Amino acid sequence: MIESGGGLGPYGAKGIGEPSFNNIVPAILNAIYDATGVRIRRLPA
Repeated sequence: MIESGGGLGPYGAKGIGEPSFNNIVPAILNAIYDATGVRIRRLPA
């Protein structure tokens, strides 16, 4: 990691974990497909 000055959060905090949430839903849906053979293409909003 490279320091680049203060962040926008409290006490200069920077977010680092948020981008990883983009991969969770497809991984869960693929696991459901692998376990059941049912492909889920739409989720409730």
